[in-house]
Formats: sequence, structure tokens, C-alpha cells
Amino acid sequence: MPEFSGQTISLIAAAVAIGNLGLYWLRVKAVRLPDRATGQQVAMMLAGALAVTALMNQPGWVGGTAATIALLLAAAFLIMTLTSGTPSTAPAVEVGHPAIDFTTTDSQGDPFTLSQVKGRPVLLKFFRGHW
Repeated sequence: MPEFSGQTISLIAAAVAIGNLGLYWLRVKAVRLPDRATGQQVAMMLAGALAVTALMNQPGWVGGTAATIALLLAAAFLIMTLTSGTPSTAPAVEVGHPAIDFTTTDSQGDPFTLSQVKGRPVLLKFFRGHW
């Protein structure tokens, strides 16, 4: 089995951490995040472990810098993903269940209550407006 230098291990750790962040960012942009980021968290734990191993093997200044960056990225990612998230609650509206009654104005400015159309098919479209 080949032995890797501290610098090589630190560069691998940095590549894993940066690559994982890149993939995670693509998922964020595509709004395709799972409820739990377990796979990414495991990858960051691996990057952190590799960074610590590299620092213990005297990686030099290049390797030390790469290992420190990997360790900081891994720690920040793990802290943010493990402490964030939405609480598990039942959704307010589900397919096949009645919608919550509300009152708003229609396109002409007249009051509209959802219960007025009870028993008829309704398409609800909510427009958030401009950011």
C-alpha cells in the first residue's frame, strides 16, 4: 500500500471539501436539497479527518494551508447543516384534503372567500410578487 505525504493528504482533503461544497451549491441553486444532507455531511467529516491526518504528518506550508482550509470548510459546513433545518411538522395543506378557508380580493378588487366555491374544482394560484 503506497504511503501518502502530508501534503498529498491535505490536497485530497481540500479537494473533497471544495468539491462537496460545489455540489451542494448546485443543489441549493436548483432548489433540490433533501431534508437532511447526510451524504454531504459524511463527505465533510471525511475531509475533516483527512485534514487532521495531514496536519499530523507535517505537510509543509502548502499542505498546511490546504488542510486548514479543508478543516475550516468542513467544520463550518457541518455546524451549519447540523444546526439548521426546518422542524418536522405536518403540512397545512395536503393533496386530497380540504384547503384552509381564506378571504382575499379577486382581480376586480371584490372580496372572495374560498368556501364560496365549495364542491367545485378550483385552481389556486398564488403570486408572490417582486422580490
